Amino acid sequence: MQFHADLIRTAEEFIHTNFGSRAYLALHLRQGDFKAHGRMPAIELVARQLLHALAADANLTSIFLASDADTSDPDMAWLTAQLAAQNVPLVRLTPPAGSSLGDGQLAILDQIVCARAHKFIGTPESTFTFRIQEERPRWPVHLSSDP
Repeated sequence: MQFHADLIRTAEEFIHTNFGSRAYLALHLRQGDFKAHGRMPAIELVARQLLHALAADANLTSIFLASDADTSDPDMAWLTAQLAAQNVPLVRLTPPAGSSLGDGQLAILDQIVCARAHKFIGTPESTFTFRIQEERPRWPVHLSSDP
């Protein structure tokens, strides 16, 4: 898939601003309909998988989260608190004030940031996760991926 140059540039600026040259783990956590239909693992298991991945690679110091969950979601608040207790920042892409980016463009930015991550953990059965995994070999920072 070929992304628009402006979106690539915006994603690269986001990565540079939030992670610099530090390695980061990207997580796609589909909630919404997956959570409503019981297709998501418990958030405690997600936290355990993240902490295990961070412990296995000392270069990973931050987590980028791509999710359809609202920041006020109790699971997101719990996950953020658990990671904060371990001094692990959980970073999300939010449009700047006055931004004209639509939901589709924001999703593409999430996809690019996830594709460029040093490690990626996705949501099983999610098309969005599948597309990210498909893109990862095309980006220079691609190192490893977990389903």
